[in-house]
Formats: sequence, structure tokens, C-alpha cells
Amino acid sequence: MTRKLNWKNAGYHPEWFKAAKIVKIIFSGVTLTLIPFIILFFSELLLHIFLIVIIVFLVWINVELLINNISKRWIPISLTNTIMEKLRIHIGGKLDLNGVVFFPKNKEGKYPVVITLHGYNSGRGQLNYINLALVQMGIAVISLDLRGHGESGGDRNDILYIIRDLNHILSYITQDTRLDCSQIAVIGLSLGAIIALYEGYLDLRIKHVIGLATTSEYHQMISENIPPLSRKWWWKLSQRIGGLEVEPTSLQSRLVSPALIANHTKSFFDVPVPWDIDNEKRVLLIQCLDDYIVEPDNFEKNKKAFNLK
Repeated sequence: MTRKLNWKNAGYHPEWFKAAKIVKIIFSGVTLTLIPFIILFFSELLLHIFLIVIIVFLVWINVELLINNISKRWIPISLTNTIMEKLRIHIGGKLDLNGVVFFPKNKEGKYPVVITLHGYNSGRGQLNYINLALVQMGIAVISLDLRGHGESGGDRNDILYIIRDLNHILSYITQDTRLDCSQIAVIGLSLGAIIALYEGYLDLRIKHVIGLATTSEYHQMISENIPPLSRKWWWKLSQRIGGLEVEPTSLQSRLVSPALIANHTKSFFDVPVPWDIDNEKRVLLIQCLDDYIVEPDNFEKNKKAFNLK
């Protein structure tokens, strides 16, 4: 099945467009609320009409400028040489991970494959700008909504289960004869990066892991040295309201902290054991300097833990 992809399903973060609609509704509501007050303060009918028209015009212009500014951040993508198939992976009970798998068109042989993992409270479309670039390089890409996100079932706050769901994705890859099981990589952003640098790193089936905005130690990132009423403080409050564990125990933190399992692999009972490996060829870390949630010191700690230059 070949589909023509555009900005509605590729190369964008869907929350931008949702936010634009919400702002537009808010502005419209404020305008309608102000109209009766204006009428109370002025008595001349023509003046009423004039002021109402001016306010509506100014509000509308501001909203249009806001939406245009948001839209310019995302370049429309249209690819006709890409095959996109819907994908559903069963993860237990009545739960499935839902998403898509992208294949390069007109390529012979098995495809190397990359699994892309989005961040918390987001969806698979968050990384489509990476997905489609990889497909153009002849790589198959598996893009799924994480447990409890988007079209996938479950609880988005079951972080440990979300991390372990990577094993179900790997099992699917071994069963799809079009995919090369010897060439598997994982790319993750934020929560997806934790999955990549924790569960993905420990699994010998995965040859390369790439983490964007990767937490080093979860407890330190979310619980320590957060100034009151700072941007990160408000972010943490919103996560607490949403049900995320923001005051983890040492054990909870250890189970989602990549820096603590660096240079280890899984033993027979899935317990991390020391492992002698050259991480320079296996691990890539990418970090924004102005990230106020996963701050740059996480990058330095991970770099040291994984012995990266």
C-alpha cells in the first residue's frame, strides 16, 4: 500500500495544531465576553459597532499570525516512493501497540530497521521528520504509539511496562521476513530515549542506540534542585496532576536510569551484568543546551557513564 504523505501525518508535532485551535477558541470567547461590557460603557450605537469591529479585527489578526507562525515551523513533506503499512503488535491481555511501518519502495533484499520511540504525552508523529528521512536512506522504520499514548491501549504512567514493551517490538521484527534482524537500531526522544538507552542498550539484538534528550538518573532529573515556581517546577506539577510518579523511590529510579546500567547487558534472568563493549560504535547521545526539563548535565553524566568521548 503506497500513500502520499503530507504535514497531517508526517514531519510535525500534532500538539502545535491542537494548541492553535485552542488559542483561537479562547480569543473568540474573550472577544464575545468583552462586547457586552463595551456596550455598557458607551451609548452611541455607531461607536458601539465601530469598537466591536475593531476588537474583532485585532483579535482575528493576532490569532492568524499565531497560527501562521506555528505552521512555518513544519515543512510539508510529500513522498511517493515510500510504502506505509499499518502495524499492530499485541502486548498482552486486550492491549496492542498501534502504529505504522515505513518501507523504501523498489528496494531488493532485506531492510535494515530502525525503531523510533516518541516522548511522554506525545505520539508517533513526533518523530516523522526522522522516520521519513531514514526511509529515503533505504531503511525500514517502525513507528508506534507507546503504551497508553495515541492509538495504543494501556496506562501511559506504567513506565516500567512501557520500557519492557520494546521486547514485543523486537519479537515482531524477528517474525517479519522482510526485515534484517542483524541490523536493528533504536532512536528515542525523552521517554523514548530512556527506553533506547536502557532496555535497548541491554539487548544484544540491537546494534545501535540513539538518545535525544536522555535522562541519566531519573530521581535527580525530576526531584532534585528544582527552583520553586520555575518552568521545570510547573512542568513537574503538571506531570504530578497527570499521574506520573515524580517522587520515585531509589528502586523505581534505578529501573529507568540509563546511566546506572551503562556497560552492562542482560543475564539469563534479565538481570544487568557487567559487559565489556566499545560504546563509541554503539551509542549516540544528542542534547539541546536550552532544555529546561532534561538539562544538559544529564548529557555529561551519560557521556561519562557510557565512556563516550
